[in-house]
Amino acid sequence: MKNKRIKTEFIVLIGVIIILFALLIFRSSNSVHYKLPEIKPINKQDVSKIELKKSDQSLTLIKKNKRWIIDPQAYACDNNKINDMIDNIVNLTLTALVSESKDYKRYGLDNEQKIIVKAFNIKNQLLIEFEIGKQASTFRHTFVKIPNNIKVYQASNSFRDNFDQKIDALRDKLVMKFDKNEITEIEIEKGKKKLHFIKKIKPVEINTGKKNDKESYKKTPEQEWLTIDKKKANSEEIGSIFNELSKLDCSKYIENKTKQDFSNPIYTITLKGNKLHSISIFEKMEGNNNEYPAITSESPYPFLLSSYKTDNIMKKPEELIKEK
Repeated sequence: MKNKRIKTEFIVLIGVIIILFALLIFRSSNSVHYKLPEIKPINKQDVSKIELKKSDQSLTLIKKNKRWIIDPQAYACDNNKINDMIDNIVNLTLTALVSESKDYKRYGLDNEQKIIVKAFNIKNQLLIEFEIGKQASTFRHTFVKIPNNIKVYQASNSFRDNFDQKIDALRDKLVMKFDKNEITEIEIEKGKKKLHFIKKIKPVEINTGKKNDKESYKKTPEQEWLTIDKKKANSEEIGSIFNELSKLDCSKYIENKTKQDFSNPIYTITLKGNKLHSISIFEKMEGNNNEYPAITSESPYPFLLSSYKTDNIMKKPEELIKEK
């Protein structure tokens, strides 16, 4: 009786193992039962126009004369941000089927949340179109949808933020740029106070350590800044101004204003070299205590500068003189 019971239990155990094994095979085969859509390869150089459409905004970006601009305003774009977009477009890779239920809101692909992306070539021919949803829980994937397909797919990398952009965020914020070595004169105006500095190059003898007396000293140039009446400038403060202005980025541009709308600057710097460069800074605007409005010779638009940047630019005249 005991042997019969053991035999029965053994048969049941074998049966359970067979069923589990069959289920495992079925699930494995079912998981690869679908085929992912093929994405047609795109060359990065062929992308000449990008359209971004959200529920509350549409943006058109065009490559013109090797530069990307926002159309129709013709605002210059931040090249790094455009390159990130193009990299994501040409490298779009679907990795898994996520859903066929049409529950698009769950994946950020409903009409209120999705971002529709279209890329065109120079002949205005559509290269690719897809919809971007939320970042997946892996933080390394993004939910996407492709035209004429109800299914939701998972794509490699988290890239929604690269396309979820406002106009101001996409604009090139560089408002002033020059080579510091080319500048020979600096004029500074603060109220009624004016300072004019001229760069003077003087040779300095350095001991090279060579035994031959004629070659024991080597002359190398050294620069200093002097006022018109030969007073020495504070080189550290002048250097601070140069470091900030030689590649100056603004915080944001001022909408619905032109450069002509600003007058009576509180601080103006003019730099003379191969070209003339200038910046004028104005009193803070009402309701904004952290930024100063400003204009430069390089930018056609007025913009805002953070107080941190202006602290490095608007030096007190007395701080710029080394010898009084």
